[in-house]
Amino acid sequence: MAALRESGGVRRGVLIAVACTLLTLFFFVVRFPYDVFRAALVSQLAALTGAEVEVGGLSGGLGLGGLSLVAEPVMLRWPSSSVALDRAELRPAWSLSWLKGQPALYADLRAPAGRLAGTFWPGERLAFAGDVRELVLEKLPPDLLAAAQGFALTGRLDADADLAFENGALAGDLEVDIQDGAFAPPGSPLSIPFDRFQAELALDPQGSLQVHSADLAGPMVEGSMQGRVQMAADPSFDLQVELRVADPNLRDSVAPLGVTLDAEGRASMRLQGTASNPILR
Repeated sequence: MAALRESGGVRRGVLIAVACTLLTLFFFVVRFPYDVFRAALVSQLAALTGAEVEVGGLSGGLGLGGLSLVAEPVMLRWPSSSVALDRAELRPAWSLSWLKGQPALYADLRAPAGRLAGTFWPGERLAFAGDVRELVLEKLPPDLLAAAQGFALTGRLDADADLAFENGALAGDLEVDIQDGAFAPPGSPLSIPFDRFQAELALDPQGSLQVHSADLAGPMVEGSMQGRVQMAADPSFDLQVELRVADPNLRDSVAPLGVTLDAEGRASMRLQGTASNPILR
């Protein structure tokens, strides 16, 4: 009996010690002066987004990744546009790069338009590996939409990215999945709906976009594409395109573009030239 009482006393002592530790951590987290990290949080978010950053209230917590900083709300401002974030979380990330003296941070940015989460490496070679989820394309900032060179695209985007920005150039791999959207070529008054668009892309520092695969499925048009796009003020193309226009009412509208369809509405062609002067072969 004495041994049982002693064992029970040890367990109670351990539980009391754990409870005191947890309470200490709780009050540390609640009362910690997170505002001392405001400048660091602003500078890291600015490095990640390239924007001028305004941060509202700051809070935080302790987890397996260490101390997390949470800002609610956050305003990102670019020269011609802005984005309001509901929440931005930043904490140290698990990465072997720390052993090489390269800090790695985990960021989780949430906005009404969607969510971006993943690891980024600040510094001269800014890099990001993570994903975008449920991004509503038509809610993107106007200057990003303008970069599409007049190509209108709507829908809900998910993407996995492994990208680096170095010496003014963006390079890396990108997997894109857009659902329930619509697209319109530059100058076209017709917007064509689609069910799903999936693509595997690679960017090199010279501004070349390699399209490993791109597949479109929809009620009016479906097709696939492979090749290369040279990004510039007037992008140039070298793409192999397989196209099927399922909607008979739409087939006549592609003829002025130089597209010749067979009886089933199919075409196999090579797209070259530039955005201002496309050439179909």
